[in-house]
Amino acid sequence: MTSDGFKKIFIGLIFVFLDIVIFINWLPDFIGYILMLEGCVMLSSKEKLFKKTIKPLKILTGISIIKLLIFIFPHLILNLSDAVIMEDSIYFFIAKESLNIVSTVLWIYVVFYLLKGVYAMVAERGDNAILRHIRFTMVCYLTLFAIEHIMTSLLYNIDFAGVIRTIAIFVVGAQAVCNILILVIINRSKKLLEDKSDLV
Repeated sequence: MTSDGFKKIFIGLIFVFLDIVIFINWLPDFIGYILMLEGCVMLSSKEKLFKKTIKPLKILTGISIIKLLIFIFPHLILNLSDAVIMEDSIYFFIAKESLNIVSTVLWIYVVFYLLKGVYAMVAERGDNAILRHIRFTMVCYLTLFAIEHIMTSLLYNIDFAGVIRTIAIFVVGAQAVCNILILVIINRSKKLLEDKSDLV
């Protein structure tokens, strides 16, 4: 069960981290959230911290589906020019940004407790190398999201725009590295924590 739980979380994270967009996202986030939800439910029997991710992941699944429908719906009922006008409207922008803000807050919460849960399980086995990687990744991930939030507000100030764009390139690259680190942590923890019951 432990191995299966980590496997579902690993695959789910790939869906969330990767965006292959050709008109629509062919790796939709809601599939990733569902897989992560199933994995966290499995692991919650081993470590109670994973229970804290369950409700947020359910909400994220719902938001992801709503965002997908908001994107597709105008193109199904309207012609292309009217759909573009609708997508450029202030109401569409507010709805989309509101959902993005809620999603970001919930995702930070999920990653925090996901890594805390993994940390608690790994600590029982005493693998200090993985524990150091988890601590480093948690600090970097939360810091990068904070910087990204500050940059978004400063982008509206023309005096900072050039500097912010430069920093944004660094932040995007650093976030990609953090995403890879999280995947490595999940994979290494799966191998470490794979108990005998998984092999029976």
